[in-house]
Amino acid sequence: MRALNATSTIEGPGLSLVPGAIAVNPDLRSSWTSPAAKNASAILFVGDFSAGDVDMFAVPSLRLVGTKTGFSYPNGMCSDREGNVWLVTTGNGPTGTGFQLYEFSHTGAQLDTFPDTSGYPASCAIDQMTGNLAVANFYDVHGANGFVQIYQHAKGSPKSYSGGNIVEFYLVGYDSNGNLFADGCSVKLCTNGGKFQLAELPKGGSSFEPITLQGGTIYFPGNIVWDSAHNDLIVGDLECGGIVYNSCLYRVTVSGSTGTITASTPLLNAIGGHACFVAQPVLTRSGNLLAGGDYEPAASQCPSYTASGAYLWNEQTGEPVDDIAAGLVAPTGAAISYATN
Repeated sequence: MRALNATSTIEGPGLSLVPGAIAVNPDLRSSWTSPAAKNASAILFVGDFSAGDVDMFAVPSLRLVGTKTGFSYPNGMCSDREGNVWLVTTGNGPTGTGFQLYEFSHTGAQLDTFPDTSGYPASCAIDQMTGNLAVANFYDVHGANGFVQIYQHAKGSPKSYSGGNIVEFYLVGYDSNGNLFADGCSVKLCTNGGKFQLAELPKGGSSFEPITLQGGTIYFPGNIVWDSAHNDLIVGDLECGGIVYNSCLYRVTVSGSTGTITASTPLLNAIGGHACFVAQPVLTRSGNLLAGGDYEPAASQCPSYTASGAYLWNEQTGEPVDDIAAGLVAPTGAAISYATN
């Protein structure tokens, strides 16, 4: 995801996630959780990059049922089959927490936290079969090439993986067989113009392998979601058609080292225009809805500007099914937790 500057706008097309490049606007409210969260069968967690919050919305009502505060640049998120949610944070803000990984319960209780001491964490994914936690790092703490760290059963010391012609790693996602997909850029400080790169770490593999796309062009890396119902990937593009602040999704069928784009869907905002910056929409269990946040920095940057918010989209058409602003400033990472009882 892109760096946000002091006025909560995206620095583009060049990217920088160096701590200090982003002005934190820490939320001074206290964390809270509504009793309604305990009765919610599904909760959408949305990280607000600028406010330093993680907001919790019941699905499908999008009723706000909790807020966790005080994070240093909450970024990518992921969830496991037990209903737990992981968050990675990117930066050294006033909280002093730096690059951290947090684990929360379905109702937002903090279960675990540990530092990412090697790189700049951007996103995460959970292998639903093994519980392994994959964390994508844009690049290492010295500014060298990025990598993905995998924590066995989301514990202990991770093992690092790289390759796949990716210099900066952005989003990661597992398929139902334990293969890990990642997207990123084949050059540093990625710009539009075809520097997007998709790659796969086969189950049991030692390095990522590049995937060559055909049937279209993805300009800037967005979410990676496996759709088991269709046996394909849903891959986000934050510069759809080469247009900055224009989010869409592509369906990609992978065969060996080739990925074929079979369909594209523009994501729309609450007023029917193109959603500006949808970094990590996630697929609901029903398979027909996507959930996540749309960050709209300014009318001068988003042609169809409206307030930033949390959304449910029709996966086929990209049209909003429901949305809520709820005071969100820069919603980026997202994950859905499902109750297990």
